[in-house]
Amino acid sequence: MYGMSIYLIDRSIHDIDTDWWKKITAKFLQPGDAFEIRCWKEEADAIEQALCYGSLNLEDSNQEYETSIKGALTKNMIHNILATPQPQDDEMMTEFFTINVEPRFCSAHYGTELHLFHLSEQELADIKEILKHVWDCFSVDVCSMEDYVQEE
Repeated sequence: MYGMSIYLIDRSIHDIDTDWWKKITAKFLQPGDAFEIRCWKEEADAIEQALCYGSLNLEDSNQEYETSIKGALTKNMIHNILATPQPQDDEMMTEFFTINVEPRFCSAHYGTELHLFHLSEQELADIKEILKHVWDCFSVDVCSMEDYVQEE
């Protein structure tokens, strides 16, 4: 099993859009999986949208700066996330600062970073295939999941 971190570092090399993000994200969003969406406090529109999918997480320890919404993925939510046009800020892949779907997926910094866990060799190959035409726009780290195991 593998872990993979993908960082969008230079979108000017290719005129890329959200297609790569949506294709990879679609592989990890399954109805019923628990999710957390994190938004900055001042992002009222994103918070309002996220609250359509889940509930405010009042137990979050970072409430001063961020808002955390938790829930379970639904087919409608998955469809909406994948069908949403690219935000007007073309540096963003999604309007949400962070989307976590434990234990395998994290989209951070508005989708410009993806952290993927417990990937099979086939999944790893599939993701590399998605990125192959825009590979030089990214910094990609791949490691064995054994590297994440902590000794007790």
